[in-house]
Amino acid sequence: MKLYKYISSVLLIALFATSCKKQLDTKPPFSFDEENIQNLDDVERILGGVYAKLRNVDYYGNLNSSSGYSTLPDIIGDNFEETGESLGALVLLTYWGAASDESNIENIWKAAYNVIVQANFVINNVDKFGAADPERANRLKGQALALRAYVHFDVLRYWGENFDEGGTGKGIPYKEDTDKFTLPTRLTVGASLTKIWTDLNAAMDLLADVDQAINTSTRKSNIDLNAARAIAARISLYQEDFDNAIDYATDVINAIPLARLADSTAYRNIWTDQSSIELIWTVNFDAGQGAPGSNIFFPSGNRSSFRVDPLLRATYSTSDIRLNAFIQPVDRRGVSREVLYKFRGRTGLNDGNVNWKVLRTSEMYLIRAEAAARRNTGTDAVNALLDLNTLRASRIRNYVPGVEVGQALINAIALERRKELLGEGHRWFDLKRTDRVIERNSGDELPANDRFWAWPIPFAELQTNPMPQNDGY
Repeated sequence: MKLYKYISSVLLIALFATSCKKQLDTKPPFSFDEENIQNLDDVERILGGVYAKLRNVDYYGNLNSSSGYSTLPDIIGDNFEETGESLGALVLLTYWGAASDESNIENIWKAAYNVIVQANFVINNVDKFGAADPERANRLKGQALALRAYVHFDVLRYWGENFDEGGTGKGIPYKEDTDKFTLPTRLTVGASLTKIWTDLNAAMDLLADVDQAINTSTRKSNIDLNAARAIAARISLYQEDFDNAIDYATDVINAIPLARLADSTAYRNIWTDQSSIELIWTVNFDAGQGAPGSNIFFPSGNRSSFRVDPLLRATYSTSDIRLNAFIQPVDRRGVSREVLYKFRGRTGLNDGNVNWKVLRTSEMYLIRAEAAARRNTGTDAVNALLDLNTLRASRIRNYVPGVEVGQALINAIALERRKELLGEGHRWFDLKRTDRVIERNSGDELPANDRFWAWPIPFAELQTNPMPQNDGY
């Protein structure tokens, strides 16, 4: 399978190079070989490399590249519309013209499997050294298993035909080893989800028994038990397993409180990395490592390739604290226009370098509200409205509680997802798992039966590892 070609051949350089002098006195650095992993310190360094690969420009990082798993899902959905400042780098994806030889699609595929293969080095080696320190081994292996499950699910979101538990539609190849010669077959959706849940359940068991805290109150850069449960809540919602979606979301809500209106300053400061309120998991970026969101608004170049859809923009009232936190007017050549200001950079900077917020408690409220509203048994409608009103009251000054019921309640929750999670990589997938229809304000439409809802397996991948292609390609 071509996945192996995406493994960095220099990954272990840092692992074995303890000083510049020592590097000069020894043989050249080791290649990426499992025989060179000698202890849990080595395993932990490799795990750090797994997280680092999430900063790839085609995963969460962005230097005007695809940023496939962060902002791109909003661009190819209906949250944004292209402007005259766009350089057209994403035009094929923006207007749903995917092909199996499209470079962005191949790069997004590669970026994911690059993470997966390195996670496998941790998973497949940690037990060799864990007997003397089992709780530390649990901490390392649990994170790697959660990462493998999470990234495979990201791949499934683009390339899978649907999200049906037990479904027979085309799923994805599930890579569980580091052998460059193995060619994993393409599984069904149901089999893919079974693999994902096997890893995630094992991860949660391990992360419940670790040697030390994985995150702190101000730094949430790794997957701990709360983050693993949040991932489980998200996946459960996609599968329409509403019972588990509610249970997992509730566990996280109880552990990490929502930012309330009284915390409005702290909430706004989330986006400049001054606050960690309601953050569950972030991918941390230092200067020069990427600029998440720059394919929408590139602040250091003052170019806004996409603007918020005007109809969506109009749903933010002037009393909504998200309006100024997310959208602000910026001048360009003497002309003022509104841009997505959410990812502009850290305090005092305008370079787009900020941590990527993968999971937040607000998403958990929206998951729990949607799951209850759609399950709609007993007091579900009451609880769903309560969660929705709690979130809206936490974002809108002088908010008067809504009274929506039935489909109006489900629609209101969907709208609140668009507003709260704007630019955070959810909209395309929310449409895929529900309506499968896009009607943009510009007049562009994508029907439910369009082939683009399941992306083509990259041509280069098929050349190495033949597998069934998605319909229409």
